[in-house]
Amino acid sequence: MLNNLQTGIGYLPRNIAGVQLDENQYDDYQRIAGRYSKQLLDNLANNKSFLTYKPEDQLTVIGRTISSARKAAQNVMFNLHPEILQQANQQYRDDIVK
Repeated sequence: MLNNLQTGIGYLPRNIAGVQLDENQYDDYQRIAGRYSKQLLDNLANNKSFLTYKPEDQLTVIGRTISSARKAAQNVMFNLHPEILQQANQQYRDDIVK
């Protein structure tokens, strides 16, 4: 489906909520986001209604789908690595004080 639309999935940023991820965290993030993205994109590819959309509309839906998968992966990361959320909150508080 992605090949037919001449598109692909870009790299994940190496941070979440402004917090730089270490290698283990980034590996987790890539794995989780990749699995979610694949599941959701497989559902789209098997949706006969989606396949009737114009290519530009398909690209929009695909982009939103990947964004949703990545957001879900971020939430999982906050549970797996609570220090990420703690660091993000601290950065936010520090920015307010500045």
